[in-house]
Amino acid sequence: MKKKRIVIKIGTAVLTDSVGILNVRVIRKLVDSVSKLLDKGAEIMIVTSGAIGAGRGRIKLHGHTLQHKQALASIGQAHLMNIYDSYFKKHKRLVAQVLLTRDDLEDKKRYLNAKHTIEELLKLGVVPIINENDTVAIDEIKFGDNDILSAEVAVKMKADRLIILTDVDGFCPKDPHIKKGAKPIREVKSIKSGMKAWAGGAGSQRGTGGMISKIRAMEMATNCGIVSYIANGRKQDVLLNIWQGKSEGTKFLPRSAR
Repeated sequence: MKKKRIVIKIGTAVLTDSVGILNVRVIRKLVDSVSKLLDKGAEIMIVTSGAIGAGRGRIKLHGHTLQHKQALASIGQAHLMNIYDSYFKKHKRLVAQVLLTRDDLEDKKRYLNAKHTIEELLKLGVVPIINENDTVAIDEIKFGDNDILSAEVAVKMKADRLIILTDVDGFCPKDPHIKKGAKPIREVKSIKSGMKAWAGGAGSQRGTGGMISKIRAMEMATNCGIVSYIANGRKQDVLLNIWQGKSEGTKFLPRSAR
């Protein structure tokens, strides 16, 4: 029986606290849930943000220039991987770091090298922890390309599901950070142009992509036949609920077969 292949993107707003410092308890809970899915037979790739937040927890750097953010990402990436490694190790799971840039996915030779490496890791039962190489990928820090990166990974690795975890309960016509009580749309059959207007600009001060980049990621994935979700990464058992087919977050139906 073919294993269900899932790409899970964990956003900065999920992984960090109100001042942008990494929240390791959240990572522990997500790792526990991912491990349960692995035990159920899923193949999982994690696209993670949080390197800058991890860096902030290691060094006091008060500047906000691009170079400061790149330095924080460089410092934080190793620490972030150590945290994932330590929590997965408790479940007797190995992880592997995969750092990518847009060029890696657009250049055929480099893309195939990355694809073959990730395929081999999955065969070995290792969890690929994927991040944009923030020290050289300027667009990631400016525009939150980890949403787009997760969609590109899902498409190129022929995933069955893409799950983007953020700090809201799904896609809402009104920003729930501003409009209290705003309810998410539970199912989207087709992404309309008006939805991008609803999505607005950047998200939290800690994140960079906002809902608009998530909608673009949904569009990329569903256009290639991948069932996709935007859901709240802080919610208890969110990943297990999606796996079991329960109503969770916003489900985006594929426009066509793969």
